[in-house]
Amino acid sequence: MAPTVPFGQWPSPLRAEDVAAGKVSLSELRSDGRSLRWLESRPTEGGRTVLVRAEGDGRRELVPAGANLRSRVHEYGGGAWCPVPGQGPGPGKEAFAYVDLTEQRVWLSRGEDESPVALSPAPPAGRVWAHGGLGASADGDWVLAVREDHDGAGRQPVRSIVAFGTRPDNRGDSVVVGGRDFYGAPALHPDGERLAFMVWDHPDMPWDSSAVQVLALERVAAPDGGVVNPGGFGRTVDGGRW
Repeated sequence: MAPTVPFGQWPSPLRAEDVAAGKVSLSELRSDGRSLRWLESRPTEGGRTVLVRAEGDGRRELVPAGANLRSRVHEYGGGAWCPVPGQGPGPGKEAFAYVDLTEQRVWLSRGEDESPVALSPAPPAGRVWAHGGLGASADGDWVLAVREDHDGAGRQPVRSIVAFGTRPDNRGDSVVVGGRDFYGAPALHPDGERLAFMVWDHPDMPWDSSAVQVLALERVAAPDGGVVNPGGFGRTVDGGRW
């Protein structure tokens, strides 16, 4: 006679790990007109998330071995990668920026034959940064991200939108806008002169009360009229430069 056990405690040949192993999640799908790229979780690799490209010759994983693409911004993350126009080795092989889970730094990959380059610096001592909501300018010279800054003292994290230069002569990061409790989905106009983003504040969640703001930007050129200086995004406030 079979033993009687309390509800939910009967023995089973199936483990939770066995059920989860069959769930491959796909997200953040993008197309450049020639191929599709998306994030794909790998339950058999401990939940590691990779960037995959599919085109006429099949599909391949694009990130370096061991890389795990995931953002920790706002805890639930999002925007862990974005294409970066004009920075790749050729058509169909465009560069992309991504956030790696371990250190939450932003990296730029220009192709499978080059090692990724860190766009975001390491945080100051005693602080923890997370990045997400990645987006690039139309010319590929800049990657924008939401940054979450934890001071390690238990205070509320400080969030802002930051810009990273992608060219070797334009490296650096600058805070574009800050001061609200939450930021999300920064998107540059193709002309590079306007930035749209979502904002919301405690105690609201974004679906309770949020707004889309548009910020006028200016490129801060070098004195000789040459390349844009590191930290070269500014914003116009009351007619002055910020």
